Amino acid sequence: MLERVHLEIIDALDRTGSLTRAADQLNLTQPALTHSIRKLEGLTGATLWQREGRTLRLTQAGQHLLRSARQLLPGLQETEATLQAYGTGKRGRLRLGVECHPCFEWLVGIINGFLQAWEDVELDVTRQFQFDGLQALQERAIDLLVTPDHIPRDGLRYQSIHRYELQLLTAADHPLAGRPHIQPQDLAAETLLTYPIAAERLDVYTRFLNPAGIQPRERKIVETIEIMVQLAAAGRGVSTFPDWLIQRHARTSPVTGIRLGSSGIQKELYLVCREEDREIPYIQDFLERSRA
Repeated sequence: MLERVHLEIIDALDRTGSLTRAADQLNLTQPALTHSIRKLEGLTGATLWQREGRTLRLTQAGQHLLRSARQLLPGLQETEATLQAYGTGKRGRLRLGVECHPCFEWLVGIINGFLQAWEDVELDVTRQFQFDGLQALQERAIDLLVTPDHIPRDGLRYQSIHRYELQLLTAADHPLAGRPHIQPQDLAAETLLTYPIAAERLDVYTRFLNPAGIQPRERKIVETIEIMVQLAAAGRGVSTFPDWLIQRHARTSPVTGIRLGSSGIQKELYLVCREEDREIPYIQDFLERSRA
């Protein structure tokens, strides 16, 4: 019954003072404008304006509609602009899932620049999944996933953003330090510091220890990178980090990196999104920033 055009007509009529100027402002013909209002009057039984000579006077019903127009139109215009911003990818919400614990340090620089460039895009970052990250992506619980694992699934697009080598982190004066590489049996007497992740998802187990049938003397769970580095620096255990992260911490802490096996463990970091979302401008920009 009541449509937005009725609100716009009564508002324009009050602002311009004439049917002709109101019709011009709304890009309507005067007959179309009059017909629209007459139709509303016929449906409601309320007269909205009356002619007094060459002028129009709003009735009480017309005044009520005008007050409603002044209250509702700004909200409708704001909602419309917001929807257009969503539609053009200038506004939205980016939910970023991270399966790579060391990547939080790497992400900081990207996130800072992204937030400055996309002021109207909300960003949520999580690593606590009720299910695995890829499932979270498929179930639309997140929009982008940072992961070191390439597991192809229908409807998902992988983008390689970084190659690195997984190395052993030890104190600079550790007995293993200085070797060109170590073998699995070298960790049999060590305390292995790891993130709170199942062993079957840790490369040091799946690609290094398990194939050789070796287990560390003890596995100790540590929540943060900073504590893990300090424990390793103090000789309280060893861990595995990306080579770039070891190099960064070696500048300020007495730690070093050692290759795992003669060939090393080469890894890639990926950003994964749904195929249908990869053209959304702010997702596209995050992908570009990550690649750079």
